[in-house]
Amino acid sequence: MEEKQYLWRYNDIEKRMNELHKKYKELVDIFFGDVIDKNTGYFPFYSGIKYSYADLNISFYRGLIYIHGGSEGMQAKKINISVDDVLKRTERSFEKLSEYIKSTFIFEKVIHDFQMFNLSDLASIYNDDAIAHYYFETHSDLYLSDKSTKIYRTPNSLLENANDLPASLRKYTQLLETVNDKDFETHIVEAYDCFMSEKRLATSLLLGRALELMCRLILNKFDKDIIKQTPDYKRNIRTFLNEMENNDLIEEHLKHSVKAAIEHRNSIMHGIKIEEYNSIIQTLFDEIAKLSNVYKSLNKQ
Repeated sequence: MEEKQYLWRYNDIEKRMNELHKKYKELVDIFFGDVIDKNTGYFPFYSGIKYSYADLNISFYRGLIYIHGGSEGMQAKKINISVDDVLKRTERSFEKLSEYIKSTFIFEKVIHDFQMFNLSDLASIYNDDAIAHYYFETHSDLYLSDKSTKIYRTPNSLLENANDLPASLRKYTQLLETVNDKDFETHIVEAYDCFMSEKRLATSLLLGRALELMCRLILNKFDKDIIKQTPDYKRNIRTFLNEMENNDLIEEHLKHSVKAAIEHRNSIMHGIKIEEYNSIIQTLFDEIAKLSNVYKSLNKQ
């Protein structure tokens, strides 16, 4: 009786996908549990998987799965399609069947699709595990590659999901391509190294310096006399922001958002929660990116 219940569980596509996700998450926890908090962007299926599926039960496969991406919790959408409807159009060809379903019933981006084998024996379950291992290995390879890549060397390709990471290589390299300044590059590179080494106060300090330096670079590019004519005791980020606003280089809302970022940075303590810390680092970084766009726009004037 227990065996029948166990096997029946694996006739349900959504339950099998839940088990697949469970295996993926277990692998991430085992190998990257100590760094997952700040690197979830590299493991997009960690919190859940968004997918569509066709429940067909044809021949040796149970159904077709179309992965759309990661999500908070498992999000499954069953495709309203009958076996007879697809067989008369696809001649039982998996390739034709998959393309027909994608072009007719699926309107979201599909990043991967696969056949879920029918349950003739327990080997089908191991196939599910193999798919979980495939996703894990693909994502972990990207993480390990990025971690060993020097950020002043632009990687050829990075996962789009990595863009929301405070330590995203893509964002850092974009900054260094936009702002050609040795001191600025040094601050960003060192901040990245400190972030990866979990030196929180050092990371925030370096990003704060990079933020102030970005203001200096903008003003010097616009008019070098502005800072020269500013008394030493007034040469700080708040003065620089006011000067930029007075010269119509930035809008008032950007000035206030940069000031707020600096205040958040000053609130970082050794015992800060990792989620709050990551949020502050991301905010600092976003403000640097906004100012770098102002710097870049001066080339067009």
